[in-house]
Amino acid sequence: MITSAKLLGGTMLAIAFATPVLAQEATFNAVDLAAVMAAKPQVDGPNKVMRTFIANRSQLQVLTIAKIKLHHHEQEDHVVYVAKGAGSGRFEVAPGKIETRPVKVGDIFVLPKKLKHAFERTGSEDLVLLVVATVGWKPLKDTRFHE
Repeated sequence: MITSAKLLGGTMLAIAFATPVLAQEATFNAVDLAAVMAAKPQVDGPNKVMRTFIANRSQLQVLTIAKIKLHHHEQEDHVVYVAKGAGSGRFEVAPGKIETRPVKVGDIFVLPKKLKHAFERTGSEDLVLLVVATVGWKPLKDTRFHE
């Protein structure tokens, strides 16, 4: 279970985990977002998975993106936090018609499964998104693109 998550000054992320190791034991971990961003990505490409953190039944992925095309997830709900990105971005949501809104650092998006959505950077720097999902989520099987 995640016991705390803090963003300090736009560059520091402290994540505290309580993960059962044995019946009475737990571990703790604190990570600096700048260090995560400086490391080699776990998945490289135009959009990068910088790191995945797992705590019991939840996972947090740190992503850098220029654009994620309009898509939806069949099984997975997401919570997305915009942690970084010079300038801003654009978010599209399509419950019946496509609507757009600006994206800025500090925004939180609650995205239920089957809701069409997209992100795109409009500033000079890729967006850094913190995405909360369920451990074991299979994005390649669950994601349906609409572009």
